[in-house]
Amino acid sequence: MKQMRVLMITLAGVAATAAAASAQDGLPPVVFDPVIPEPTSDWDNLFKELKNGESLRTNVGGEFRLRFHDENNHRHTTRIANQLGLTGGDDEFVLYRSRLWFDNTFNDTDRVYVELLDAVSTRENLAPQPIDENRLDLYQVFFDMAITDLWNVRIGRQGVALGTERMVSTLEWANTRRALDGVTLHRSSEEFDLDVFWYQPLSISVKGADKTNHEADLYGVYLSGMSVNNRKFDCYWISLDNDVAATRYDTLAALVTGEGGCWQYELEGGVQLGKNVDNSRHVAGFTTIGLGRDVAHRVGGALWLYYDWASGDDSVGGGFHHYLPLAHKYLGFMDLFGRSNLHDVNIRWTRKLTEKLSVMVWYHDFALANANDVPYNVNMTPFNGMSSGSSGSRDLGQEIDLTASLELNNKMNLLLGYSHFFSGDYYFLTSGLPHSDDASFFYTQFTMNF
Repeated sequence: MKQMRVLMITLAGVAATAAAASAQDGLPPVVFDPVIPEPTSDWDNLFKELKNGESLRTNVGGEFRLRFHDENNHRHTTRIANQLGLTGGDDEFVLYRSRLWFDNTFNDTDRVYVELLDAVSTRENLAPQPIDENRLDLYQVFFDMAITDLWNVRIGRQGVALGTERMVSTLEWANTRRALDGVTLHRSSEEFDLDVFWYQPLSISVKGADKTNHEADLYGVYLSGMSVNNRKFDCYWISLDNDVAATRYDTLAALVTGEGGCWQYELEGGVQLGKNVDNSRHVAGFTTIGLGRDVAHRVGGALWLYYDWASGDDSVGGGFHHYLPLAHKYLGFMDLFGRSNLHDVNIRWTRKLTEKLSVMVWYHDFALANANDVPYNVNMTPFNGMSSGSSGSRDLGQEIDLTASLELNNKMNLLLGYSHFFSGDYYFLTSGLPHSDDASFFYTQFTMNF
């Protein structure tokens, strides 16, 4: 049966490849921070570079995003503990999100940024996820001040994306996005960038004002952009201190990216030390190895092979903790697994068919890193509340993700996607699970920036 699934996945990838026409390679980059489109008409100029006196300039912009979901066997439901992963829940619903920002610059150095966000879920049968709804709220408000030519400080509520976003992200895929309250001290130069930061996360209230969670602290140092020959180096220390769970994790890690000829590579990994919820010593780690190359001379586009590993433990909760990441960007678009106790061997093919149309095929093979541990959800809770030693197999299954992205113009984009998860032996051989069915996910998304 497993061989049949792999064959089906292979045939799907071959079919997508055969349909591609010759064109340039690559996919448009994912944008996480506000991007103000270049004015294309007199109407656009009414909201860009507004001047008030000699020192104040204001840009007004925003985004509207509309997304339809058809989720099969993995919708948020009360049928199982923690309500995530393969839940047996099906639903169809619509998410829409509106953002409006006011970017004010004083004397070309200091800045006050204010952003409103309204996130809504509608037409669902099951209850929305916590990341689906946040009615009109103050999403970001911060003050940037230049200390010297190199140093800048940012104070207030801010969206934060560090490096590859495997540890800290704005969670752009979520309808609500993620922001943190705190301080960022930033140094920018031609040689490297340096961020020293301290944040506290937010507790989202769907209808009320979001509040700072003073029981958790995220702080550390991120050094990026150091270049040697064709290699770029990042290194960082990030600490997550949770008073409620009585845990503390310190992650020391590094990232190396580079290229040579038609090859590219990415290496990221680190060690995580600290204290577990049972007051035991926490020792964990993670590794990502990626190797890619231009395959224009064969099928066109770019091909990447990745291996992701995050340690588990003989005790539930003792493995690697991924903090506040964008797991959606790396571990499958169905968001079935968090980065803990996980092996993920995956291969990704991207191709730009025309100047505006790009496609992607991404295949994942998931397995448990420690057979005595359990799978973890994206919020780091154990799947279905499973306990140590309960796993009947390490084989979690395979996922295939197919996407097509169409740039309608410089302000509007259309995204179409389909994902299918082929459940592995874990779901057949582990007792206490509600089902062992496959899961699927279809979605369409329209985005407009202004």
